[in-house]
Amino acid sequence: MLGLEQLSPEDRKVVGRARRLERFLTQPFFTTEQFTGLKGKLVSLKDSLDGCETYSSGRIQGLPGKRALHDRGDQ
Repeated sequence: MLGLEQLSPEDRKVVGRARRLERFLTQPFFTTEQFTGLKGKLVSLKDSLDGCETYSSGRIQGLPGKRALHDRGDQ
């Protein structure tokens, strides 16, 4: 397995997008409250799909911090 520093700049961007999308998709859900202890958040299907598109397209590439859009629910 290659380290991140061994990847091309374009591949690093893809890895970054994939990691942000993974974090986005693992936000607190009502069905996992009993396992995680985190209160679930309600997000509409449209907002969820729009969020996935935003993460995978790289439109949020320049936002500061890993948690800029994480754990927000439908805010």
